[in-house]
Order: sequence, then structure tokens, then C-alpha cells
Amino acid sequence: MNVIVVDDEPIIRIGLRSMLDWEGAGLRLVGEAEDGEEAWTLLEALEVDLLITDLLMPRMDGLELLRRIKDQGKDVSTIVLSCVDDFAWVKEAMKLGAKDYILKPTMEPEQLLQIMEEARQDLEARRAERSRVEAWRQALEQSKQVQLNARLEQLLLQEREDPALELELFADGRQLRSLLLYRGLAGLDVAPDWEELGYSAAVRLDPDRLLLLYEEPKSAERAGSDTGFEARAARLLREMEGKQSSEDAVRVPGGFVGNGTAIRGLSELKLARKRHERQIEAWFYGDRSDPVVAVLPAGESPSGGVPGAEPLAYASRTDLLRAISHGNEAAVLFQAQELGTQLAEARLPLAELDAFLAELFASAARSAQEYGYAGADDFERHYAQPHPLRGCLTMEHVKQRLVQAFEELGSPYLRGAESGGSPPKPPSPFVRKAIQYMRANYSLNVSTAHIAEHVKLSRSYLSDLYSKETGESLIETLTRIRMDEAKKRLRQSGMKVYEVAEAVGFPDSKTFVKVFKRIVGCTPKEYELSNK
Repeated sequence: MNVIVVDDEPIIRIGLRSMLDWEGAGLRLVGEAEDGEEAWTLLEALEVDLLITDLLMPRMDGLELLRRIKDQGKDVSTIVLSCVDDFAWVKEAMKLGAKDYILKPTMEPEQLLQIMEEARQDLEARRAERSRVEAWRQALEQSKQVQLNARLEQLLLQEREDPALELELFADGRQLRSLLLYRGLAGLDVAPDWEELGYSAAVRLDPDRLLLLYEEPKSAERAGSDTGFEARAARLLREMEGKQSSEDAVRVPGGFVGNGTAIRGLSELKLARKRHERQIEAWFYGDRSDPVVAVLPAGESPSGGVPGAEPLAYASRTDLLRAISHGNEAAVLFQAQELGTQLAEARLPLAELDAFLAELFASAARSAQEYGYAGADDFERHYAQPHPLRGCLTMEHVKQRLVQAFEELGSPYLRGAESGGSPPKPPSPFVRKAIQYMRANYSLNVSTAHIAEHVKLSRSYLSDLYSKETGESLIETLTRIRMDEAKKRLRQSGMKVYEVAEAVGFPDSKTFVKVFKRIVGCTPKEYELSNK
């Protein structure tokens, strides 16, 4: 494995070169650089697997080097070796993909070798996984079955017309029947088996639901379609259980196989999908345990919860966020339980429930960070993500998830009080005022000078105070606020990318796209398509 060392101090480079047993560790030092610019030249010219870099360097510092490696998608594992003992620098380096952060004054050769070995193993595992996925993907792309699945997916999810597909699927009076698998499918190599099980096509409607189509005899009465469905469902469930016993599978308990109706054309196929969605909602709110269920009659809908329950849910949401701001753990847990009950009664369409939960967790994470909760970062990482409903197969799971999430959020915050101490001190009024200003004015051309003027402090003093209390800079917070708002608009509003850029305070769409990709990990258009 090839390694380069980047440090502007020659004595450090010489020390690393001489003090480590590179060959014995299965490593080869192929280059050294004085700064990020020189290191990038080596990365472009050599095959590099592992990079060890300092942070404070002339021309291009270590953070900018890590950022460029991440933005360009370089297949390189990185380790930071620095004298900077500052949490903000450590946090930023880890966000940019650093495997570890080592302080030079305390570094021991054995420690560095151990960390490099872990980085090597992690890199090799990632490469092996990518190779496996790529080989699988290429094999699938060559099959006619996958091409058919893709055309059906475009028809159902992107509303694209395909006249040729009508003839291909329903020529000579042929008819299909739909079957829906509602279950966690992430990580399962599903495509090859559906054909073996006798299915004509498989369309992934969402990560937790798969629509299967199989051909029925022209006379559904003589075929005994219900009996055929039961047999197929039982076989499918057995197949899934077998798959989930493998080491590579991700097991998600629960779910069901839903029966469909006869389909004689593409228009009926679209209706079948809508009926399956209603079937999912009925099963979701009914918390049924039967793994095989019949399709709902046409026009039946699971909607129709308790009148007034939805407004009550929004009121409970407000009370929950208020309890977070007051550091009242008992109130937080009570409001989380109350909110779960009211959401169950409201029986929102699942897309609306998903959006409600996403906004709730994002708002809770922001409030927790603002008021100094110890578990705020973990809460944001685990819960404040797009589509929190995925993985919750019933409303009972949602209620459990709400209680679990806010129990995890509240407990670390008040743990000091339980042991005789006191909860962490909320940010100073100046920091809170700065955050409020940025949230209210993110769409404008806001600078740190504007923020400092608003809170009546000097820019340098406010910047130092803010970084010390929040762990990030003013600009980082403002960018995060803008990205959160941009993601919300991309998910819900149908705005064009340049319109979103302007709405969240970017002077042009090119800059917006670049920053969005760096922060979120994909382009705005890719994010929009993946969250439809």
C-alpha cells in the first residue's frame, strides 16, 4: 500500500521516514510534500492509497487538501497528524473523511502504525465492496429483465409514457397480476431470484417496497387466482427469510405481501400501484401482523382519523420543542408520547407523515444544538435525516421511535444534574441572537459583519465566542441553515435549482451547486430525484 506524507516541517518528514518500519507493516512511502499543493501534484501523478497530512501549511492547508480529495472523489484514506489541539479543527477534519486525528506531541510510532493498519483494512474493505457492487451492477445492466424493470420504474415513478411497453406486456390478451412486498430490502441482492420464482418484472417503488408482476392465465376464474397468490406469497416469504439469514443481508423484521388484481394494460398498472399504497396505509395504521393480506376494494382509503387530531399534533410538536428549550426531560418524554398518540389518530397519508417527522427531527436537532444538549450531534446524525419513516413498518414503530429518539436526546443533557451537577449551560444571549438572525435572514447577502452589527459585538470577538460555544464558525452555521432550507425546498416545492439558490441566499446557481454537493454529498438535482 502506497503512502505519502505531507508536512511543512522537514524534521517531521525525516522522523516519520526513519522511525517507522514501513516494509514490515506492508507499506511503502512513495512521496513527501511540503504543503497541500505539492501533495495534490503527487496524488495526480502517483497511485496513492494512504495520505498522512499536517493541517497548518502554506499555500494549501491540510483541511483544503482533505476537502479537495473528498470533492474529487479520490480513493485515498487520510490521517491527520497535527499540533492543532482544537475541537473545531478535529470536527472539520473528520467531516472531510479523515480516518483519525493524531496530535504530534503525544504520537507514538506504534500508535501511528496501528492506525495506518486500520486505515488500510478499511480502504481494502471499501474497495472490495465497490468491486462486488460494480460487478453485480454490470451483470444486471446486461440483462433484458433489468431493462424491463427500468422501463416500468420510469413509467410508475417518473410518469413517462412507453407505448411499446404496452404491446410488449399485454399483447394477445395477456394479463398480469401485481403483488407488493412491503419490507426492508436494503442490501439484498434481489434481482436474479424474481425471474426464478416466476415473476415477469420487479419494480422497486421505494427502499421498503417492491412491486412484483407475474403472468396469469387468461381465465382468472379457472386459474384460482387467490390460491395462486397465497402460494406465491408463502414461497416469497420463505425465499426472503432464507436471504436474510446470510451474512451480507440486512434483516428488517415485519412487513407483508399484498395481493393485487388482474392488470390488462399500463393504465390499470398505475391504478394497481395506487391501490397498493392504500393497502400499505391500512396495514401501517392497523398494525397487522398477518404477513399475507388481500388488496383493498377499489376506492377504499385508510384515511379518516379522529377529527381535529392533526392540528393537535402540530400543537404537541410546538410543546415538544418548547420543552427541549427549557431542558425539561420529563416534559420532553411526555410530549413525545403525546405526539405519537395524536399522529396515530390523525392517520396522515404516509408521505405527509414522513415530511412531518423529518421537519420535527430537524427542528429538534437545531433547538438542542442551540441550547447546548450533550447528545445533539448524535441525535442529528441518527434521526434528523431525510425520510425518517423508512424502517418504521407500523405506526407503533413510529411511536416507539419518537420516544426512543427524545429519550436519547434528553438523558445525556440532564445526566450531570442526576449526579449532583447541573445541565450544560445554554449558549450566551449573543450566540442565540446570532443564530436567530441567521435563521431569519439566510436568504439575504449576510456577512459576519452584518451578524456582529446585529448583536452589537465586534466581529472578531463574536467569531471567537461563537466558535468556542458551538464548535463551528458563523459561516459554517449560516451555510448549514441554508442547506437545510434548500433541502426542504427541493423535497417539497418543485422549484428549479436556480430558484432555490436565489431563495437561500446564493448569488448564482453554480456556487450553490458546488457548496450543496460539498455539504450534502450529491447535487441538488440528484437530491431532488432521490426524495420524490
